[in-house]
Amino acid sequence: MAVKNENDGKMFTVIFIASSLLISTHCFTALKHNSLGDILNDDIINLKDSSGGAEIKLPAKPVFLKKHGVEGLNYNLDNKSRPFIYCDFYDVSSCDPMERSCPTMKMCYASVNDHRLGCMAALVNNSLTRQVTLKGCWMHDGNLGNCDNSKCIADERPTGHGNAALFCCCSTHYCNRRVLFPPQRVATSPPTTVEPTEIEDPAFFGAGSRMFAIIVLGFFSLCALALFCYYSYREYRNSRHYKEKLVARGRFGQVFRGVLENETVAVKIFPSVDVNSWIVEQEIYAIASLRRHKNILRYLGAEVHGNDFWLITEFHDNGSLFDFLHFRILTLQESLKVIASMLRGLSFLHEEKMIDGELKPCVVHRDFKSRNVLLKFDLTSVIADFGLALKCENGQMPSDENHGQVGTRRYMSPEVLEGATEFTAFAFRQIDVYAAALVLWEILSRTSMDKDDIVGEYERPYEAEAGVQPTLHDMRRVVAVEKKRPSIRVAVMEHNIGGVLWKTAEDMWDMEPDGRITSGCAYERANTLFMSYATNLKFESSVQPKNLPNVPVPVYTQDCGVAPAALLIKDGSLGSNGFHASMDEYAQACSAPPNVRYLPTLDTEKVIQDNIIPLSNQTPTHSTLPLS
Repeated sequence: MAVKNENDGKMFTVIFIASSLLISTHCFTALKHNSLGDILNDDIINLKDSSGGAEIKLPAKPVFLKKHGVEGLNYNLDNKSRPFIYCDFYDVSSCDPMERSCPTMKMCYASVNDHRLGCMAALVNNSLTRQVTLKGCWMHDGNLGNCDNSKCIADERPTGHGNAALFCCCSTHYCNRRVLFPPQRVATSPPTTVEPTEIEDPAFFGAGSRMFAIIVLGFFSLCALALFCYYSYREYRNSRHYKEKLVARGRFGQVFRGVLENETVAVKIFPSVDVNSWIVEQEIYAIASLRRHKNILRYLGAEVHGNDFWLITEFHDNGSLFDFLHFRILTLQESLKVIASMLRGLSFLHEEKMIDGELKPCVVHRDFKSRNVLLKFDLTSVIADFGLALKCENGQMPSDENHGQVGTRRYMSPEVLEGATEFTAFAFRQIDVYAAALVLWEILSRTSMDKDDIVGEYERPYEAEAGVQPTLHDMRRVVAVEKKRPSIRVAVMEHNIGGVLWKTAEDMWDMEPDGRITSGCAYERANTLFMSYATNLKFESSVQPKNLPNVPVPVYTQDCGVAPAALLIKDGSLGSNGFHASMDEYAQACSAPPNVRYLPTLDTEKVIQDNIIPLSNQTPTHSTLPLS
């Protein structure tokens, strides 16, 4: 009886030690990871805190691929960046070894986003033989058995018909090709009962009791220390945070300003119902060349916090182009900078070419608008929000994607409004071109061509024709049936540069997709005009220090003498009449405008990078209007 009591005491001590370690670990976990609710209650998102103090590095692949394991071992990616696993496929009821090779190989995909990849095999086990009856894919959510093995180890399951079935699943390529069986159980004799020998119970303050008291005191001391550290840390965290308000609210989530390593970043938070958009954005950002492009919003990482999904990008104080145009009238030089860099980013998205040995697929945005164009401090445009974007290769759209009416109604092209879109990459690129033309109109409507030009208040595209909140029926009537387009004031059309930009917008919003110029052609026109004024941009001390690199020195040509820019535009020769007379040839060749000559000595990229648009004294503020 004494031995039994002593064994019970030891068992209690072991259980108590394990419980103490588990609880203390939980305390430290609570200290290390703050919940999303705590952070948002403080109105500030500190990504260093929420990520455990680790710097968020640019991931090579989307976060959701981690659940599948190691690429090359547990999964591969197809040409559409979808994960799959190779499995042997065999069905005894349909496979005749005399007529075809059995078994065959199959590429297995997850049918649901939260499923994991795996292979399986099933056998019938009788007293004489074990016959394989089925091999194939085994997609599971982690709750249907342990399939994390690299080998297919069969276990026995009763069938109710006298025979037993063997089943196994695994998670590496071709892991179900060879089925392993557990060793046979060996019958053992029942253990003999040994009568315990009675010994005297130890004193309450014996060696075992002293150990128990030490464990209890250590446990409570550990918890007290953890609580002290936790509250001290919260006090320190709150002391170095400053309050920030919501930056923007959109269709798929909210955008907050956050702090990471003392650097301000943007955090877009998707609710669980919009997790597909969070995944799509990561798939688009998985294109390496896209992440490095200067006119695409820089991607920093993605995280999951409970039922919320975070997308972390760089932050731009000027906000979106939509917000900026509400409070600023642009100069012609500023508009050229915004337009050229915006079209450069869109042209890059639409390209399909090899970059650094990797194929960069064509990407169509499908929700291009002024709210999704952000402005850097020097008014360089960056394109953002790829929640509806699609990748396409070889001129074809993905066959398994939804190609219905998506995007913002106000920016939908005539063919989208009428439901007559062709499912080709060219057709979808031209939908983006139409939307970009409306953004170009927004910029021109808020651009002052000269000191005598009177610029009106900001208006959204078709606000005068269809109202503030148009329905699909309203937009279809105005755009597709009545074939109306936004109008512009005469000062823009008659200006020698504004007229070129206005004609470009008209060529981009043609009724027919085939009648619109491409994004690459539109970029070449805008960039040509911007480069003609690049050396005339002035610096202000309020924007940059006085010791900035100077503008490139004037270039000399044999027939022109000193050239003030990368190309020459003859003053007064590019008016509206002369412009329209020769525009047909210009539109077909997509070259420089009439009366324009290139001077190839200057590096376009360097001129754009070295010249900063002067900002006015009025500081732009963020708009909190709901994103349409």
